[in-house]
Amino acid sequence: MVEAAIEVIETESVPDDEELTWTVDERLVLFDAVHGYEYIAEEDHLLIDLAPGPYTVRAAYVEHPNAHMILVRFT
Repeated sequence: MVEAAIEVIETESVPDDEELTWTVDERLVLFDAVHGYEYIAEEDHLLIDLAPGPYTVRAAYVEHPNAHMILVRFT
């Protein structure tokens, strides 16, 4: 799936589905949305350290021949 995401990003074929501004003041937790946060095991998520401050967040649903995914970008 990572290879498919990189291919989509490199070809700049990500649609602009949603955009919002989010202020980060602590680590972000990335987990599979199939499970609620309270039900995920410690090894089933990533902790992401971003510098505190406001970020523009964009999300898009992408269908690739090898994977369907939601890509989220913080800038």
